[in-house]
Amino acid sequence: MFKASIIATVFLIVAVIMSVVLLPTLVDVGDSVRLTSVTDEPHTCTTGLSVPASCQFNLDSINGFSDTTQMLVEEVSPSVVDKTNQSTLDSSNRQTLTVSGLAIPSQQYNFLIDYKKTAPNVSDSFEGVLKLAPLIFPIILVGLVFGLLFVGRLRT
Repeated sequence: MFKASIIATVFLIVAVIMSVVLLPTLVDVGDSVRLTSVTDEPHTCTTGLSVPASCQFNLDSINGFSDTTQMLVEEVSPSVVDKTNQSTLDSSNRQTLTVSGLAIPSQQYNFLIDYKKTAPNVSDSFEGVLKLAPLIFPIILVGLVFGLLFVGRLRT
């Protein structure tokens, strides 16, 4: 029994090290499978008389993230400014983007948006599995450790 406990402990340590090392790669691989890039999607809006103003518009495709992760919102007219920090994405539909901090009244603003959309060949359920893969992997490893401990106890 003592031998099985040592083996399980060593296995658990190796599993934790593997999880820490492999999780970033697992996240990147999952994202590369479920997402495709959208670059330079143009959007235009005109502010009202009161400032600071904001503009709200819908992205052409649903964003792959529920926030502005891996998104670039660039104002290209009347000036060239990165507005990503002043932008919020509606997490319920992942498509409505609001850009705040627009300072010129009655001005037409032009934006170019870069973001990651869900790949067309990925279903909603498979996308959910890919999002959860970084959590599923450590759970399986911990399950294997407890399974090893259980088998070790059965032998004694």
